[in-house]
Amino acid sequence: MTKIKNYLALIRVHQWFKNILILLPVITTQKNIGSETYINLIIIFISFSLASSLVYVFNDFFDKNEDIKHPFKKTKPIANKSINLNEVIIIFIIIFLLLLFIITQFGMKSENTYLILGYLFLSFIYTVLVKKIIFFDVLLVASFYVFRIKCGVNEIDEDINNLIYLQIYTAAIFILLCKRFSDLNFSNNIYKKYFNILKFSIDFILLGNIIIYFLIINSEYLYEKYGGKPYYFTVLFVIISFLRYRHYTLKNKNTLDPVKILFKSKVLILSNFLWIVSIFLLNNML
Repeated sequence: MTKIKNYLALIRVHQWFKNILILLPVITTQKNIGSETYINLIIIFISFSLASSLVYVFNDFFDKNEDIKHPFKKTKPIANKSINLNEVIIIFIIIFLLLLFIITQFGMKSENTYLILGYLFLSFIYTVLVKKIIFFDVLLVASFYVFRIKCGVNEIDEDINNLIYLQIYTAAIFILLCKRFSDLNFSNNIYKKYFNILKFSIDFILLGNIIIYFLIINSEYLYEKYGGKPYYFTVLFVIISFLRYRHYTLKNKNTLDPVKILFKSKVLILSNFLWIVSIFLLNNML
């Protein structure tokens, strides 16, 4: 059981939750989505999850010497040597072959295949070259969240307003900047000497996210597609979520990853749930 637990920790199964963004277009669309589309979305979700696991394995192997010195990262399976090099290679190959099988044998749209392969390539570039380039690292990783939602959009064959892509991108930047801030306690953190700039950037991006959301709910795109529905009250849930996330990460500085924070804060869980339910009801029932 310990080995299995280590393997699951290596491939970061809990991080697969991020790929739920692939399903977000289902909430926002008014189209009748058939069972085949849902199956295809699940296949994309699994494919992206396998791709992200490949990235985590590669990243942990590449950073193992630095992780050993980190008070939290030293518990990773590769860093604490609970998994040996041969096992890492075998797991990596198995996941890669499984991913290759799925994207070639299950009729995935070519656009989504390119997005997943592009995500893999850019993630490896990030690990090897970009990770140490301040702020550019955040901009690159944030783009991967746009890749996820674009996969879902491609599958339901209904494009969305560019402001929504921008919202996803800037929200990801906000979360990543908060993560960088929570890591400032560690001496090898490249953002340490940019404390004031980092804190200002977090607040600036937070404000930008709220403004973008206002623009979306007042856009001609939304009016033409859904009519003059009262989306304005959903702004409250968005503001609460951003402010709570900011407070949680900046005050605690506990280096928890974003997924764990989302499930740890009851306020975040409630506000996000109410936002999702509100959007779904407004789009489909009112």
